[in-house]
Amino acid sequence: MVKDSYGFVKIEQIARVIFSPESVELEQIPAESLEQQRMILFVGKQKHILETTATGGDIQILQGNAAEKAIQKYSESISGGAIHEIMSIRRADPVKQIQVSTRKEIDELATDHISHGAKLIREVLENIDRPASGAKSLLLAHADFLRTSIFENNNVFASPEAVFQALIDYFIPLSQAHKGGIIVPGSIYVSKDVPDALRGAGLIYQGPGNRRRLDNLINFSMILAPVFYNGKLITIARKGEYLRYRPAAPDPAVSGVQNNGTVESSLPNMDQVFGPNSIMMQANERRSPGAESERISDDDSDDAMRTGTIFAGKTLMPGERESAIWYFTRSDQSNDDAVVWQ
Repeated sequence: MVKDSYGFVKIEQIARVIFSPESVELEQIPAESLEQQRMILFVGKQKHILETTATGGDIQILQGNAAEKAIQKYSESISGGAIHEIMSIRRADPVKQIQVSTRKEIDELATDHISHGAKLIREVLENIDRPASGAKSLLLAHADFLRTSIFENNNVFASPEAVFQALIDYFIPLSQAHKGGIIVPGSIYVSKDVPDALRGAGLIYQGPGNRRRLDNLINFSMILAPVFYNGKLITIARKGEYLRYRPAAPDPAVSGVQNNGTVESSLPNMDQVFGPNSIMMQANERRSPGAESERISDDDSDDAMRTGTIFAGKTLMPGERESAIWYFTRSDQSNDDAVVWQ
């Protein structure tokens, strides 16, 4: 049983009083958002889904479709008993950084490494007992099992398109051959050049301790974690948080409006229009406008060499969602049960 707050314990105590002498048990389960807590309440053989705010207030019992979906999701989870075997695998050989000179080489090497990783996972799956009908097994590969971070010294990784094609070529067939097995092959490092549409737009990136023009950065980088089941890609998780975005404050001399600051918000994707001098930053960057540390770096002039990468976290690059959908929902891959991109 998971108990993470006094409020949680109090809910269970109240339930025991209300439903006495029935057996009562409360378990925390994943909520739909960070602003909520969700619990499943067992009263004898009955199940109820409780939902509260993140601080434990405003308790309500889910009804109808919402309750049925939550209970179904729980029954298919590890806690619900549907996964009968969990395997964790890791590589013993050390990671060796590789220096390459072209993006084509990076894509080719990453594809080879994804292929080799799929081969290693296949060997593991072929040497264990297959799950009984209706049961599920879960294979978790440790960290960068596929060795896609080997180009880290270059600040450049494989392109999303090369990675998507390699997953289709090697992991979709592997998943098809091992029905009932949930395969999580670890983290995959990818990068995408800063699009031409964003260069020259006056965008600024607030990094740790300084600001840089987006024009003088190489790319955006991301860490993806794909999940396969029954021959399909069912989701791709992304490490990190959304980038934050703050539009430039209006110039009082032009607008006639006194500058009282601008609203900062999450940046779900880059498919939008950015105004000149707008700022994007990591979720943990919190600096007040005009601070000395926010001046644009002296070595970031218009003729400076492009260096560095922006870790995009959950923020999607222009066209990234459409690219993933194209790769994974073509006629030979499509399935109503697949959840390709969230």
